This record gives sequence, structure tokens and C-alpha cells, in this order.
Amino acid sequence: MSAPRGCRNRLCTLADGGRCAREAEFTNPAADCPDLIRGESDLPALVEAGGRPAPWGGDRLNAREIEAALWRSPARLFGLLGARGSGKTTLIASFFLRLANGQRDGFAYRFASSRTLRALQDLTDHAASWHGDGDIVPHTPLDAEGQYVHLGLRPESNWDNRHVDVILTDLSGETLATWADAPRSVRNIQFMNRANGILVVVDSAELMSPSGLRYDRDTSYLIERAVELQRSARGLGLVFSKIDKLAEPPIITSKASTDAKDWGELGRRASRCFGALMGARISGLEIAAFGCASFPRPLSDGQPIGVVEPFAFLMRHADSRPRALLVERPIVEPAASWFERMRRVR
Repeated sequence: MSAPRGCRNRLCTLADGGRCAREAEFTNPAADCPDLIRGESDLPALVEAGGRPAPWGGDRLNAREIEAALWRSPARLFGLLGARGSGKTTLIASFFLRLANGQRDGFAYRFASSRTLRALQDLTDHAASWHGDGDIVPHTPLDAEGQYVHLGLRPESNWDNRHVDVILTDLSGETLATWADAPRSVRNIQFMNRANGILVVVDSAELMSPSGLRYDRDTSYLIERAVELQRSARGLGLVFSKIDKLAEPPIITSKASTDAKDWGELGRRASRCFGALMGARISGLEIAAFGCASFPRPLSDGQPIGVVEPFAFLMRHADSRPRALLVERPIVEPAASWFERMRRVR
């Protein structure tokens, strides 16, 4: 007779070569004890979990779900703006990859959860299967219902046990272009006046092309429109994507520099974008400019470059927490003791 596979009685060790917990009741416990599990037929039946299903399915969230999330928690909402093909979705995918792999590059948060994990997995699967030709990730459809991505972050500080909800917009470039020309004609960008931070993604290769002048003008309109409607945003960053495709990538002397001269020929081509960026500073926003290459090579040959810094900039301003001031207790002279002279009360 083969050894039993287990036992329903937690005190029984017969399956591990020990003794049956009910051996006093049976002459041959291995053959007669009803608690022993001898085959598939003795395994307990699986019980379907009851209750309501989860309120999310793992795909991108729509505007209604985002509205509910913003009511439930103090989520940080970041708007990613840019023309079609500028690299907004690719930037999200590469940023998630860095966080998921623990390559945070100074980012003060670690990845903890996501309500859109299926959507993020699809993006990373497309990126992993990219071998240098074609689109890295699919373009966001113009009529897509779900155009928001969720990330749950945990601060790296041992003294901060919060779970910070971050929502990133993934709107199509066509939708954003329509909104820049006629804001009232687009309804699903109502988030803009509630955004805690904005990133404007600029295709460096397109900016350096013969149509770069028009591209610079259209992108500057996006920046100006976002600044006009902002009420909650604290930071606005200009992200030059695909810098790996430039014949002479700019050598930035100052990290996150907002001086167009520091960006060389790229800064000269983006003169109107930098002008709109200065207008954002006058409006009270913190500004910065970054260069990145989301996927300079296939993942088997290289890693994303500079994709974490723009989000670190946004979180630094959107999640800043003022420190408690040190209050000194007034000491009446003459002090009673050395202890009273050194005492401080927070």
C-alpha cells in the first residue's frame, strides 16, 4: 500500500513517516483511518470565493474610475502631454520597468501595487519583443475609453509607511492636439485643472527634422494651454525623448537645465517651447527640462536612459511634506540647572 498523501487531522504525522493521531481507534490506521488523503478523490473540493468581484480588471482606467479614485484617496495626478508619436506611452512603460526591477536611480519611492497591472504588463511585453524595427508599444487609440495608468508607491523612508497612489494620463496625441486648439470640444481632459504635475514630451528627432518649426509651435501651444488651466500643479517638466536618435546628442552642463543655450542646437530648435516654459515659471510653477531615451536598444542589449528623473521631479514637488518647526522653550534667567538650559521642546 502506498503512503498517504496527507491527512485532514493536523496532529497526524503518518504521511511523513510518523504516527496516526487516531491509531488507537483502528487496527490498521493506514488502511482504515477516514482522515487520511490517499488519492485525488479524497482531496477537499475547491470552494468558489463569494462576494463582489474586484472593482478593477487590470486594464487602463477610464475617466469615471479616476474620478472615484480621486475622491477615495489623495492621489497624485500627473498629465503627460505631447504630439502623436512623441513617446508618452513608451515613457510610462520604461519608467514602470525601472521601478519594477528596483532600478530607481535616486527615486525616493518603490513600486508597491497597480490597479492597471495588466495594461502595464502588455506594454512591457511589447517592449520586450521589440528588436529595433517598428513601434516599441502600440499607439494609444483615439477613441480609447481607458486612458489612465495607476501606480501604487511606497516611500523608501522607514519612517513613512504611506501608500501613495499615482495616476498617469495616457491620452492620444490627436486628442491633445484637438484640445490645444479648442479646449471645450474635448471632454475627457477635465483632469488638467486638477493635475499635480505636468510632463510635456517632445520628440527630439521630429524637432530636428524639416518640420521642426511647426512641431515646436504646436508643442508650445500645449504648454501654454496647460499653464492657463492649472490650479493644482506645482511642477512642469519638458522631456526631450529619443535623444539617442540625434546625430549629435546635446551635452547638458547642468542637470534639468531650463536654459535653451545649454541644449545646443536642440535648444535653438525648441525656442518656443522654452519660451512657454519660462511663462510657466512666471505663473508660479517649478520648471525643469530633461533628456531621455526610453528604449535606445532592445532590452536584451540596453536599458532605458533618463526616464526616472522627470517623475522624481514631479513627486518632489507634488508630495513634499513640510517639516515641523523646532520650538524652543523660553528659559527664565537665572536658569535653574544645566538641564533647563539645554532643554528643548518640539
